Parts: sequence; C-alpha cells; structure tokens
Amino acid sequence: MVFGQVVVGYAGSGKTTYVHAAASYLRALGRDVCVVNVDPAAEENSRKQQEETGEAHARTFDVDVRHLIRADDAAREHKLGPNGALIYAADYLCANSDWLVEKLRPFVARNCYFLFDCPGQLELFQSRDSLRGALEAVTKALSVRWCCLHLTDSHLCADGFKYVSALLCTLSAMLFFDAPHVCAISKCDLVDASMRREMDMPFRFYRGGARGDLTRLADAMEYRHKGLRGTHLAQLTRNLLELADDYGLVSFASLAVEDTRKLARVVALCDRSVGYVPASDAEGGGGGVSAASLVAGEDSDDDDDDDDDLFDDD
Repeated sequence: MVFGQVVVGYAGSGKTTYVHAAASYLRALGRDVCVVNVDPAAEENSRKQQEETGEAHARTFDVDVRHLIRADDAAREHKLGPNGALIYAADYLCANSDWLVEKLRPFVARNCYFLFDCPGQLELFQSRDSLRGALEAVTKALSVRWCCLHLTDSHLCADGFKYVSALLCTLSAMLFFDAPHVCAISKCDLVDASMRREMDMPFRFYRGGARGDLTRLADAMEYRHKGLRGTHLAQLTRNLLELADDYGLVSFASLAVEDTRKLARVVALCDRSVGYVPASDAEGGGGGVSAASLVAGEDSDDDDDDDDDLFDDD
C-alpha cells in the first residue's frame, strides 16, 4: 500500500507551490516522494510564476501529463479555446489512464509518497468524470490510498460572499470525491492588519469553518453592510451558510509554505486521514515535534491573532 495527496483548489490558490514545498520537506525527512503533474496547461502557469517570482527555472515533475497531451497542442490541433482544450485533454487522459498507471508503477515499487498537482479549473472534477476517472484507475491498479487536500486562498476571507462561495466549493468537492479530505487556507502569511480590518469576522473564525456557528458570519455581514439587511441576498447567504453548517464537515487548517510548522501540520493531517503511520515522530512532525501534537492543534497558530482589536474604531 502506498499513500499520497491529490491537491486541488482554485487557480492561484498555491497548489504547485505547496506540492513542491511539501516534496522538499518530506525528502528532507527521508521519505521518497513522487511529484505528479496532471495539469495539461501547467507550462503557462510555470512561466507566469517565473516572471512573478524571478525563479531561474520552472519547477519540475517526476511524472508529467504534458508528455502525453498538452492543452495548447489540443487547442491548436482541434481549434479549441482554453477551456475546451483543458476538457479535451482531461478526457484524453482518462481514456489513456493506463499510460499514467505505467508511469507511476516504478515509483510504487519504490514505495514513494505521491503528490498530485491538479488543474485549478474545478469544473474538470465537479462537472465531469475525466480526471476523477483517471485517479480512480490509478487507485484500482496500484492500490494507492490518497486524500484530497483542498486549498482556499486566504484573500477570499476578506469578502464574506467570496468566502461563502469558497466554502460551498469545498463542500462540493468533499461530496464529489470518494476519498478523505483535508482543507486548508493557504497563504496565511499574507494576512496582514489591513486585510483583517476588511474581514466581517476575525480570521480565527474562517479557519474554524464548521466548528462554530457559520450563521454568525451572516449576522456580521448584515451588521457591517447595513444595506444588506432584509434583502433577498442576505437571506440567500444565511440559507447557504446554514446548509454548510448542517453538513458539519468543513474546517480549515492554516497553511503558509514558508512556515515549516504549518506545512508540517498539514502533512500530518493528510497522513492521519489516509492512515499513514510515520516511522518516527521527527518524520511525522518535523523538527522533533510529534505528528500527534500537530494534528491535535497543540502547535497551531491560534494565538497569533489580534482579533480582539479587529473591529475597534479608529
């Protein structure tokens, strides 16, 4: 039995950055890792990232779907737009899932830990069966036990409506995938004082997700945005939050790839969700911190909030 993570989330939520940071972290702990790209349009994303970050080289993958099919080739050959090309490429990968299975088989023999970097177009998962079908073929053929790690960009917390949308998207992914789920708010290191002041609720609330009463967000939105109170939009927002609350499934870990403890905690949560038992505490938690304490939240960052001052008048 081998283990892994399928990393999904909106475009720009930090999936590729996380995958490579997690791979480096796990390799430093002595775990053999295989990084898999299943985004046929990843080249454009890598080029943009190089321009934004000044990196000299694009990040590389151990297995890359672009060796089978590329979105730009599909667009050119079949005269498709960007979205149509992605859909075609995903369908092609599903129809040729045996190619992916054979590419992964040598890494299974090495007992590697798999990290799948997925496209940011969530409709490829939630309205079509192509990518899910390819992953299910891998699971069946190679006995891979994987969890779905869903990343949500922290800037969405600055707008209550965007957070509600992200919450429902996360819940939809959890219901769509037949696999354990771990949810995380990414780029938490970018949440500064000005962003906190824009939030309708303290940042701790958004990280807590369904652990609290989600309808409190509707109350706060109506309080801070007086024109919203009594409108159909306000009632719709409240009903959607009640829906998410009724399922009681979604809560978020905090993630910043530059923070080793946050990164280690997310990895430990993923390990626990699939039943992986680290060979040692150092392997599971990093820096001599036990995986159990990280999962339990003993080393969480709840004490770094200045939430008591969030709604104070200037």
